Amino acid sequence: MDVRPALPLPPFADFASASRAVVGFLNAQVPLAVWSVNRAEGETMLVLQPSTDNGYGLKPGDSMRFADTLCAAMVAGRAPHIAPDVEAVAGYRDAPARRHVPIGSYLSFPLQRADGLLFGTLCGFDPQAQSPSLVDQQPLIELLSRQLSTILQFDLERESAWRTALQHEAAAMTDALTGIGNRRAFDLLCEREEQRCRDIGQQLGVLIIDLDGLKPINDSQGHAAGDALLCRAGAVLAASVPATAHLSRIGGDEFAVLLPGHGLAAIERVTGVLGDALAAAGIDASLGGAERKPHRGLADAIARADAAMYADKAARRMRRMRRMRR
Repeated sequence: MDVRPALPLPPFADFASASRAVVGFLNAQVPLAVWSVNRAEGETMLVLQPSTDNGYGLKPGDSMRFADTLCAAMVAGRAPHIAPDVEAVAGYRDAPARRHVPIGSYLSFPLQRADGLLFGTLCGFDPQAQSPSLVDQQPLIELLSRQLSTILQFDLERESAWRTALQHEAAAMTDALTGIGNRRAFDLLCEREEQRCRDIGQQLGVLIIDLDGLKPINDSQGHAAGDALLCRAGAVLAASVPATAHLSRIGGDEFAVLLPGHGLAAIERVTGVLGDALAAAGIDASLGGAERKPHRGLADAIARADAAMYADKAARRMRRMRRMRR
């Protein structure tokens, strides 16, 4: 028999909703100016869920250099989890972040993956020093941090299954000629990956690839030859992109690659690999990549990748002209 409680307490849908609830609870129970769940990604600390109406104007998507933060001192073991007066703790007192914002008291607890690697932090701070009794909050905040870490782990495992299902869903939206994803698949993947970026602050890259010689081939050799070039380019790209990447044909001679979890350096590496693979196959193409910025979103990254591709096309054209003049 199914029994429903009179006052239901449904489970949190995901890590993002649990983070909002924890931050709201701590904001009411331990009234510091700011409570925040953050993600440490590479050299960057990204704000995921700050308390609303905080005195610092902190917003989701704000970022700073991780090494400059007070959280970095806690993670490195240079400072305790709780400092009612940061002036009394060298690791916090000397943090570069204090040059930009007033921080008189600080709390920070790690959010860890199951493999022990750092995901981010749960932290709170205030411009004023607090009573020494602030340290009495450690058991509560430590418990909440561990609970968030547990929910995070389930969310990350669900993400893996979700991404596999998403790949299968997108695979049903294939380009009839090349057999890879079509524009509809690309738009679907962009929508879902954008939401994932907002929820857990994952990095996301995008590449735009445009074939340089399709029109001359269509004009001189016929559309069958042009179609063969498109199929060959699609096959080369499909064999060369990372396993977690999403490849689609989004226009006549234009391809796009979404790169979940890729920062700028990784995007540049993939761009080089794909460019080399196309060149080795005798396919002339222009490539441009960009990383999603938290406050600007994926649409902006696509526009910047497109602009970078056209810049590459112009540079390639200039090199060809110079060779012809020699």
